[in-house]
Amino acid sequence: PPPAVPLKPHPADALGDLIAHAESASGRRALLGTVAASLRADIDKGSRSVQTSRSVQTCRHNAARRCSLPPEAALDALRRRQGESSHLAALLAAPWLEEAIADDRVRRLFARDSRSVRKDCSEAWAAAERVRTLLRSLSMPADGEGAALLDVCSGKGMTALVLSFEFPRARVHMLDANGEMELSHVRARPNLDFVQCDLFSRDAAAALAACRADAAACVAVGM
Repeated sequence: PPPAVPLKPHPADALGDLIAHAESASGRRALLGTVAASLRADIDKGSRSVQTSRSVQTCRHNAARRCSLPPEAALDALRRRQGESSHLAALLAAPWLEEAIADDRVRRLFARDSRSVRKDCSEAWAAAERVRTLLRSLSMPADGEGAALLDVCSGKGMTALVLSFEFPRARVHMLDANGEMELSHVRARPNLDFVQCDLFSRDAAAALAACRADAAACVAVGM
């Protein structure tokens, strides 16, 4: 048989929540419960304050530096690469894009290497299309009203940004452990927020539960 591949452990408390939900739905005892108990004993990073991290401060308080890349230059860089991705071409046709890029805070996300931006934009639009399909299957409104959308391990949040525009009535949450990001674009969107969260911490399950609180449907992408 092939050698065993070591698996990265799942977040302890989040895994426990999933097991409890599965047991409740099926009426059966999950064998993985013993794994979750073991993980809880082994993974205990504790809680740490994140209120002063750069990521939290820039998405809530600090004024953004002016973006040196003009809006038209940002759009031109995307247009030059639209032939490489149908998802990017679809994003370029979005009616909100030009107004979004006119905002310095949003445009900073696009002021990077064009190949990286093309990749991020393509993945973001692909995720938005999947979310659209899921919401439709759940008979949810097309504008996302009543939905909580989670961009898990979001990085700077290109996917979350696109989701916030495509589903303006949804609540969109970025979750990431990185506390050193510049996230002033979060303040440009009224339905977007950032939660600094380590999925391997004991606080992860509570953070995820808070994001989906009172939502009629919750969709997570990016994991």
